[in-house]
Amino acid sequence: MADRSRIHPDHRLDMSSRTPLLVAAAIGLATLHPSVGGAQLAIDADVAFNSAYVWRGVTSTNRFVINPTLLLSAPVGKTTLTLGGWTNVEPARYDGARDLSPLEGEPGPALTSSQVWVELEREVGPATITLGITRYLYPDVADLSDTYASNEAYGTLSLGGALSPSLTLAYDVEKVRGAYVELGLARELALPLSRTRRQPLALSAAAGWSAGQAEDPSAHDAAYFTRDGLTHLDLGAATTFALGGVEIEPSAHLVVARDEMARLVAPDELRRVKGWFGVSLSWSGSVGGERAK
Repeated sequence: MADRSRIHPDHRLDMSSRTPLLVAAAIGLATLHPSVGGAQLAIDADVAFNSAYVWRGVTSTNRFVINPTLLLSAPVGKTTLTLGGWTNVEPARYDGARDLSPLEGEPGPALTSSQVWVELEREVGPATITLGITRYLYPDVADLSDTYASNEAYGTLSLGGALSPSLTLAYDVEKVRGAYVELGLARELALPLSRTRRQPLALSAAAGWSAGQAEDPSAHDAAYFTRDGLTHLDLGAATTFALGGVEIEPSAHLVVARDEMARLVAPDELRRVKGWFGVSLSWSGSVGGERAK
């Protein structure tokens, strides 16, 4: 599953949280809408174990993190409605001189960032269009919650083909009030391991662009990048193994950072090129009948 992480490093711990009203509203919609109520509900669960916490090129934790995700989806006519939840868990105290963590040496485990979202997806000819809104929460980091707890509306247009191009536009409507644009490419390959066996390999590339999310004290206090323009380039590779009903996906990413915030890899170190890796375990099921392939 895609990485949905978002956090910023220089803030203190506070054990406060809020109830995600967006999830409650979305569950109510799924329950009450007549075309959803009688439809098959698909369930996807995923837990990723990553060497770092990177969001849109920005490293927020440079140590081991755990990222669980839960997706519930159902057809609404020709459209698919999806409710999602994701969180970033720092499992231990990271207080070394080179440790980068929003907990600033406070003990873990802690939920430093969480997201809940609702999206609609529909195929229109050769394109797939996705529209949604995400609520960003910071349950155990009070300063982040005060500054960055926000809503983001987004849309993605993706096409099939050899390179599967996609274009995403996201707009923070509450705190930063700026846009982020990402152009992505993806290529699926099958590596021959023997005459009868092929191993899947997914290659990806994404370029990020800030359009109003940069530092600007005259307009707002919150910012995700130092300046507007190209922020980073992310190159990724992943493969998948099946173990019973669970899929195991090792992956690796190489980030070429242009923005100064994206170059941060330790409290006293900036790099133009950095990497991170991880492995995720995924399970899919359904309620209300056999899930379509």
